[in-house]
Amino acid sequence: MTRFYDYNKGAGFIRIEADAGTGARDFGGGITDPTEMRFLRARKFDLPTGLKAMPSEDIRQKDEELPPQFFTDLQDGSIVTELHGVATTIGELPAVAPGNLMASAPPLATLLKCGLGSCFAGVNTTIVSEAYGVVSVASAAGIRVGEIYAITRDGSVLWVAGVTEVDGSDVTLDPVPQSYSYEAGDRLVGGYTYSMLPGEPWTFSAVRSGDAADDATESIGIGVTKTTLNAPYRDVSTVEFALKVAASDAPGSAKTIGGQSPQTYSYPGGPQVIGGGLWIDRGVEVIKLAGGIQIEVDNDLQDVGGVHGSDPNGILGMAYGTRTVRITLTPAYSTAAHWDWIKANTQSGFCVVGWAGIGGNVWAFRAPASCFQEVPEKTEQNKQHHEKWVLLAGANNNDTGTFTDSEAGAKPFALWQLSAPSA
Repeated sequence: MTRFYDYNKGAGFIRIEADAGTGARDFGGGITDPTEMRFLRARKFDLPTGLKAMPSEDIRQKDEELPPQFFTDLQDGSIVTELHGVATTIGELPAVAPGNLMASAPPLATLLKCGLGSCFAGVNTTIVSEAYGVVSVASAAGIRVGEIYAITRDGSVLWVAGVTEVDGSDVTLDPVPQSYSYEAGDRLVGGYTYSMLPGEPWTFSAVRSGDAADDATESIGIGVTKTTLNAPYRDVSTVEFALKVAASDAPGSAKTIGGQSPQTYSYPGGPQVIGGGLWIDRGVEVIKLAGGIQIEVDNDLQDVGGVHGSDPNGILGMAYGTRTVRITLTPAYSTAAHWDWIKANTQSGFCVVGWAGIGGNVWAFRAPASCFQEVPEKTEQNKQHHEKWVLLAGANNNDTGTFTDSEAGAKPFALWQLSAPSA
């Protein structure tokens, strides 16, 4: 009897396209070592077949059609997963060795690095004292401007903040609401900061295996065209990656990597968006907000034509087009101060920081120089007065550093996962 297979059974595996020795980009490097592929728990994992039907004739001689030709072609794909931290409690995992970053970071880190352009691993240290937003720490070694850090006390995250300057053992952090205060012995706990960097995009390879032993699609030269983070209040945070796939190898009888046995994912699911915080720094005061978050990072990714040879589908690589960030907030109405900026047409960039999570399962975002992209709309949620804010990520002059791809600072936007290094 013929056996049939469930469409939704299978597994997705990914790896960043980088040289194992040097860490340099290796566009279309392919799947040379299956053991380097890492399982990613996902809600959706769609890869294209890589084939396109091209008609054999455009002018019909009679009412009979010729069969089309099948060619390989660049196509679209998508992955949807949950945005999560690394552990359920702080202190579960050892600190990450930056030299082996992508191998030790969660598989999700590969997608976030490809979507934003970088991945910087933080450290952890103890706060000795604080004065006017500058904290003196036991050791500032490894702390970079532009990275995001959690401030923890007794194993719990109090808030998160971006680093704007490092001077010896003194670390300047984003301002926080006045109700927040540092204490000697608090910890600065690092994570993975994904800064929106210029330069050449990172790409990855992927395998989508099905239920059948010969059902597996292999794709190489995959770039992230758009990253969409959804964090509705009281719901689970998810992230969707729209993909541009240079080349795919469709399922065939020679495939031997399908029919995967059940995989283990060593990381928590996306946290419920209830624990955390959201605020803006207006300069004269820091305003706490309440409500949901949606973030869209559009890379306008373009393929670069190459020679026909080792380049997949004649594609030499990927390049960024005009990149944009849109942050949509739905805060409960508490102040009309932002209307003064809009009516006077004197908007200046303001820092927006938000985080969500419970225990060590925490993620965050930071846009140091946001502005209103649209006039806020009045709306209603649960019979309460809310507003819809659409913000853009402007030029970041708040951090020290330069706009290069070698450091995290002076960038318009960053995402972050708490890595929960051991104390």
